Amino acid sequence: MEFDLPEPRDYKLRVDHSGTLVNGSQDFSLILTYSSVIDPRTKYYWIGNTGNWNDGAKWSLSSGGVPANAVPGSEDNVIFDENSFSADNQILSLTQDQQCYSIRWFANESVQWSLNGHHLEVGAGVNLLTDNITTTSAGSLTLLGLGEGENPVSLGDNDLNDLTVEFSGPASWLLTGDVSLSGISLAEGSLKINGSSISLSNIGFTGVASKSMTVENATITGLGTVMIDWSGVELEVVNSTLRCPAASTFSVDLGSNMFEGIIELDGGQLNVTGSGEIAKVMGMGTLVTQSDLIWDDILLEAGSTLTIQEGSQQTVNGTFDLAGTAGSNVLVESSGPGLATLNFELNQKICLDNLTINNVEVTGESTVSAGLNSTVTNSPGWIADDCSNILFADFEVAFNCENASVYFTDKSSGPISSRTWNFGDDASQVNESQEANPIHFFEGPGQYDVTLTVSNGTSNDSYQKTIELLPSVLAENRIEFNNGKLISFQPAEGYQWVLDGKILDGVDTRSIDFSNGFGEYSVLTFDELCNRRSEPFLVTGLNGDFADSGLYLYPNPATTQLSILFGKPVTGIKITDQLGRSLFPAWTKTSDGAEIDISEFPGGIYILHVQSESRIIYRRVVFR
Repeated sequence: MEFDLPEPRDYKLRVDHSGTLVNGSQDFSLILTYSSVIDPRTKYYWIGNTGNWNDGAKWSLSSGGVPANAVPGSEDNVIFDENSFSADNQILSLTQDQQCYSIRWFANESVQWSLNGHHLEVGAGVNLLTDNITTTSAGSLTLLGLGEGENPVSLGDNDLNDLTVEFSGPASWLLTGDVSLSGISLAEGSLKINGSSISLSNIGFTGVASKSMTVENATITGLGTVMIDWSGVELEVVNSTLRCPAASTFSVDLGSNMFEGIIELDGGQLNVTGSGEIAKVMGMGTLVTQSDLIWDDILLEAGSTLTIQEGSQQTVNGTFDLAGTAGSNVLVESSGPGLATLNFELNQKICLDNLTINNVEVTGESTVSAGLNSTVTNSPGWIADDCSNILFADFEVAFNCENASVYFTDKSSGPISSRTWNFGDDASQVNESQEANPIHFFEGPGQYDVTLTVSNGTSNDSYQKTIELLPSVLAENRIEFNNGKLISFQPAEGYQWVLDGKILDGVDTRSIDFSNGFGEYSVLTFDELCNRRSEPFLVTGLNGDFADSGLYLYPNPATTQLSILFGKPVTGIKITDQLGRSLFPAWTKTSDGAEIDISEFPGGIYILHVQSESRIIYRRVVFR
């Protein structure tokens, strides 16, 4: 199809088919040849099959036209199209440095590009719409970035192992293509590598001008010795991978950058220096750290080696997994006779085995087990025991908001026989708990140091976490009694009922009956981030409900002291006044009950809560 005198507007090309397509699809290609009405630059078309770039007889001013007897200059566009080569295995040679403004390659024939150590300078973009170009000698492609906006550099799936691509000038470039290169050099500007799989031998930077590199949805790899220097650039990595295959050694200077991608060891060696942070390294191979670095995750398979620079510290913020197996240990070593350090920021229990550890100490918040099948030499901090024998305290927090009942979940492990929570809430009458997963209502806003201590009967382990109560938008709530039911006055996204400070499992509707018994009820209302506790609502049964409880009080009415006779151990006492307020008197356990000091209580009618084991008994008492 050919358009004569086309108008400056959008055109739509529709491709239809007749009959039934095999497997429902049909490959086709579309080649567009056009001339821009706003581009005054001269277009040079290659017409000469095998030949030298500097031979004017190989160029034409039209596709397949007569020789121009001139070569492109720095302001000219260069085009290789369907009329450039008549067969495969053609050779394009540079016998001297050359220039052009842009390169567009539409030809599909296989071409060997012999650079012969020369330099091709391109003002704007390069678009290689072929996968059939191979370099046969070294040379460089320098991109000046003179085009408007982001200068495209599309290199296709070509084998350009001898080509170094140099980016120069205060411009931005977009590099795409599954291409093999000798290297990339950035002197100035911004380079984005997007959606590509690039194999190369080096990435470097020159000059003092500011520069940045973004690697997005891409893979960078190479064979043999690969040198990558990111120390002089602002680096951004998004959803990308640096892959170190077998028989390769990668040396990476990260500078102070964050590598927010994955480094895959596929049998190769990675040497890393700098002061930055790496999101994840994984696989089988050799990891050599040559300076103080930060790692989010380190996951090494059996047979791997982790060598840490003597005197340096590697800080681990996330997962640390060395998956050694019987007969294939993971080696963890210092680079010299002095200690190197693995410092762990998270409170976590790391269970490892089948390691060989030499001159590497463990510090920080984690408990690290080397297992029973490891060899540990001059390496403080590792615990040479089975992980199941190691006592470890840990917990999680949810709904840490103002006016909320904060949820605590025990994540401890090991041979635990007992636990004690201290909520760091000195203003609360209930500042401790022995439950596995308690809730706690903090008396005020601010920060609280919560401590969980677990014990195996002979030793303890404690973990303290500072929690901050966040602002909440949930409305103040109360419980109403209507039609024999307790009802949350405020509607909410979710509800949870609490009886005497304990969660009622599965009781999570807006209204409930009294099937859970008597006591002090509250309801928690929820949004996505917080809950809010209602004012307490006391439900009592005082009409002979406890005649068979075996609990006796005297004297009743009482003035200064109230005695309890009970055949079971008393574990807790609380008094509720007629306004529903919880009061906690001083009391002393006796052999057959308890003695309560009520001398500071004003006269009135109260409800006494007596807790014994898992049961709470309520009695009405009168103080005078």
